[in-house]
Amino acid sequence: MNTNIDYRKTVKTVDLFTLGIARDILATPDTLPEAREYAEYLLTLPIRKDGHGAGFNAEPEVKARRTGGGTTATSSKPANPADLIGATVPQIKAIIKLGALKEHVGVTFRHLTVDISVSDVVARATEGGFVTKGEAGKTMDYLVNAPWKPRAAAPKPVSAPQTARKAPVTQDGMYHLGDRIVKVQKSRQGDRLYAKALLGNKEEGFHFEYAPGLVGKLAAEDRMSLEEAKEFGALYNWCCVCSTRLTKEASIAAGIGPICAGKL
Repeated sequence: MNTNIDYRKTVKTVDLFTLGIARDILATPDTLPEAREYAEYLLTLPIRKDGHGAGFNAEPEVKARRTGGGTTATSSKPANPADLIGATVPQIKAIIKLGALKEHVGVTFRHLTVDISVSDVVARATEGGFVTKGEAGKTMDYLVNAPWKPRAAAPKPVSAPQTARKAPVTQDGMYHLGDRIVKVQKSRQGDRLYAKALLGNKEEGFHFEYAPGLVGKLAAEDRMSLEEAKEFGALYNWCCVCSTRLTKEASIAAGIGPICAGKL
């Protein structure tokens, strides 16, 4: 098979239809250089009116063949100058879709007297570059029957790091959960713990209110220190342990009364 046929030796006449297409090619700013060169040559030929076109038959048969450097997709169909104008939108979309799914690295086809890479056509279509109808047609001829790219293995889900489980509350006393102050008490039977949340404000006073399920959200490490209790008393002049107002000067200065301080 001769892939070095010169269309200047095989194309000797042009009809009016082909002549019009050649002019359209030259009017397209981003036409490929080989297409422009071919169109310019067609305009120099004598015009024939019998409807036989340019008679260009310089392209070998459309099939994939193995070569030393990879795969070549070729064609023996008579070349149509109309193939040198821009590809259609459906052709471009199909090339982009199949090009992403099919193998095409190292594959070339013959376009006029030039070897063109299928990967190059896919890249131009994807990036919005100019692709001729001829290039699009031959690229699709190959991609439709090309092998599929291997499906990438799904990434394994990354498990969330296991956080150390906090020790549950086993003793009564004062605890804090975020900004909330909680008193944990034993039931009258003494076999279970329950929680009361400190509610209120400095002006109207504070009180404890039963909070169902709150004790289960606490951990042993949330136990309130004496210093934290004193900070609350100094800020509000109320004791966070017994929820009463601090009135004695020593208690106000300390932020907590001596009895409640002994409970922490």
